[in-house]
Amino acid sequence: MRYNYRWFRIVRRQIYFFMQVMQEAFKEKGFENIGDETAQRSSEPDSMEDVLALVADAAADKLAEDLCILDVTGFLDYADYVAVCQGQTPIQNRAIADRIIEVLKGYDIILSSLQGYRAADWILIDYDTFVVHIFSPEAREFYQLEELYSEGRKVEFG
Repeated sequence: MRYNYRWFRIVRRQIYFFMQVMQEAFKEKGFENIGDETAQRSSEPDSMEDVLALVADAAADKLAEDLCILDVTGFLDYADYVAVCQGQTPIQNRAIADRIIEVLKGYDIILSSLQGYRAADWILIDYDTFVVHIFSPEAREFYQLEELYSEGRKVEFG
């Protein structure tokens, strides 16, 4: 079989050009080391409030509704913060969970446990120091976690 090396060089040049354009676009968005598998944003979260802001932004990316983040330090022994939000369908709940996990993984924040993903009526994402609950509207109304954690201080952003 005879290879057309001219065609190969043209394709290689196009791929190289495309990679350069993409690298510049990612740098404009704040990413570094695009050729690396460990591409990270240039600004790492400095505090727990920054991490919670990332969670809020990731949930908002997938149109999560009624996000509530509570500081339950001293009230709970298993977490310092609890985030509660809801999606309208199981597919949306999974998308919210996937986005939160993906964003935090980009900052080397790895989850400890993921529960309820398959049924997606109530998804629990445990990160040791904070927990994210993603509910369907019916499950959120039934369990009323905001009332359970009402002693906690609501965390506001911006």
